[in-house]
Amino acid sequence: MDFTVLTTNIVNYTGLCEKLPEDTTARILNEYYFGIVHPALNKYDGELGNTIGDRQTAYWRNTKRSNGSFFACSSAIEIMNNIRMDQEILPSDSRFEVNIAITSGQATEFENTLIGETADLNSQLICLYREYKVSVLIDEYTQLLLKNELPAREIGTVNPDNNNSVKLYELIF
Repeated sequence: MDFTVLTTNIVNYTGLCEKLPEDTTARILNEYYFGIVHPALNKYDGELGNTIGDRQTAYWRNTKRSNGSFFACSSAIEIMNNIRMDQEILPSDSRFEVNIAITSGQATEFENTLIGETADLNSQLICLYREYKVSVLIDEYTQLLLKNELPAREIGTVNPDNNNSVKLYELIF
């Protein structure tokens, strides 16, 4: 089945945890997940996947009637805009950056988790934040499915399986 996968990641989460008291970190994470991320994912009908520390995954099915890539990218834009507004009211020592990776393609759903090349590529892209310095990174199949409904610019290529290269795009918002 064809899916679009979104993963959010707090940049330098470990450093944030080391400098803030546990109760402050917990409050920030709760606001981040339940006040910003989950509402945006739910608004665009995302299926919540795994939450591991500061990472939250979600996914959408791509069908003839439903463009999961558009919903995932719309969720990402809403998350990033809400984070920016939220950061303005946080004390400077509690502010954080977020990056998001979105990939689309074939995957198998197993107990609220996607497995397969699309999920693997997503895990690799979320780690490329420092290299490309972009907030939302999408793969070429996601860009193709968007059908120019949302702006994106090509920023590079990655070769995840040492076989096929994949073009990378920054989602512009």
